[in-house]
Amino acid sequence: MISAVVMAGYNNKREVTKYSRIVAEHYGEKFIESGYKPLREFCAVLDGVPVSKLLIQYILEKLFENKLIAEIVIVGHQMLLEQRLRKFIRQFEKPCRIVNQ
Repeated sequence: MISAVVMAGYNNKREVTKYSRIVAEHYGEKFIESGYKPLREFCAVLDGVPVSKLLIQYILEKLFENKLIAEIVIVGHQMLLEQRLRKFIRQFEKPCRIVNQ
């Protein structure tokens, strides 16, 4: 069996500022980074019905469904991930743990 590692980390503020400058210089656009990307909600249409889920939830659902994956390890902001994903993860029997970045 296979373990899956989901890298749900984020760049520090200095990296975001640097990227913001690059976008402004090369594309003339203003880049606004806010929030923790894995926990952003996205809307998708599944079977004709609009469904809103966290970005990381789309990935985790596929990993939980995969019979070859024995366990899932999520690396990221442990406190935020646990707060938002605790109930979702408990729905599945497959072991899943969150490790702080």
